Amino acid sequence: MRKLLSLTLMLIAVLPALAEDDEAKIKTVVEDRYQEWIAAANKKDAEALINLYDENAVLMPKQEEPVIGKAAIGEYYKKLVAGPHFVPFTATFESTASTWWATSRSTRWISMAS
Repeated sequence: MRKLLSLTLMLIAVLPALAEDDEAKIKTVVEDRYQEWIAAANKKDAEALINLYDENAVLMPKQEEPVIGKAAIGEYYKKLVAGPHFVPFTATFESTASTWWATSRSTRWISMAS
């Protein structure tokens, strides 16, 4: 019984550390993939954007209908990056003690002649 109690207490002490380690790994993977998306979008590289999605992916653009499947997502991105109003993105990664998330902002680049 004592061994079982010791093992249980040891697991209780170790599990949060394992969960934090897994969370850090997941966060790194998500941030890396998000940086790939930002780089591809800023290059207006529709093919690179498409390759970030699975065949069964669903893209949910803001204030638009969902785009279902890799082929449809590909067509969506080809039109998006070819549009005259498509502008570069910047990435922001934010976190608190218990949560983290990534956001992107479209930034208009304005050049002014002097």
